[in-house]
Order: sequence, then structure tokens, then C-alpha cells
Amino acid sequence: MHGFSEYTSEEYTAVKRKGPNLTAQVTPLSRSFEDLIRQLVDREAAGDCSPAARFNAAQRVCLKLHRRLAQLVGEAGVDTLLDRALNLTKGGFPFLAQMGAPQARCFKDWRDAPGIRLGEAADALIAVLANLLMLLDALIGRNLTLRLLNELWPEVSVGATLKPKRK
Repeated sequence: MHGFSEYTSEEYTAVKRKGPNLTAQVTPLSRSFEDLIRQLVDREAAGDCSPAARFNAAQRVCLKLHRRLAQLVGEAGVDTLLDRALNLTKGGFPFLAQMGAPQARCFKDWRDAPGIRLGEAADALIAVLANLLMLLDALIGRNLTLRLLNELWPEVSVGATLKPKRK
């Protein structure tokens, strides 16, 4: 299992200090989640690679996840998960310390925040979503996380990016 509990606090701190990586813990699993989110964002952006299109696409991914998860754990539950994912991401993006809470409809306020480039905001949102998937993986397991993603994006081959856990 590649959950958060596998790491000692020293290992976690050492991994987190390695630089401006998008996800808080850079492991093959976190890179897989990040790759998967990027794949979903690319799909939502429909070929437009501009910073605005990437941010808007990342926000659409967030909103789809938010709506589906809210059906399962309620609005407050999703907001709590997003808040934790945001906190896990702050180390790689210093500007996040001054940004609004995730309850602001999937970070919509980031789009117009002064002094923040839209491309950087898109990368930060992608990292938050990758951390959200890592949290889901740790809490509900790989198979249910994959099933949830396949429900939302049946046209994307989620299993090719992220393999189900073997027992």
C-alpha cells in the first residue's frame, strides 16, 4: 500500500524538501496521480495549451470530482478533503499560503488573484487534485478511486495510468 502512513516524518520531510514538485510526496504513485490529472486536464482543454485553458480545464476536473464526491460524502466532506489536499500542496507553491479556502468552488478565486500567473495557478490546482486522488486512494482504496474516475471519464483509460492494487 502506498498510503501516507507508510512514511516516517523524517522521510516525509526529506521528500518534501526536494524542491518545487507538484505533489507533496514525490513517489511513483504521486507521479502517476499527477500524470492522470494532467491527462484529464488535457482532455478537458480539448487541445488548447494556453494557461487560461489549462486552468479552466483543471477547474472543470475539480468541479466534476467535487460534484460526484459530494454525493458520497457531502459538501463538507469534499471541502475537508480539498482543504487537506491544498495543505499538502502548499510546500511546492508558496503563493498558496495566501489563497482562499477550497470551498470557493474549486479555487475559482485563484484565476483573478493579483500577482499570480495563470499557468502557475493551473499547475497548483493540478497538484491539489493529484493530492486529492492520493487521499482518496489512502481512504477508500485504489479500486474504488479508479471506479469513481471511470464513472466521470469513461473515455479516458484510467487503468493504463494507475494500476489497481494487488492483494
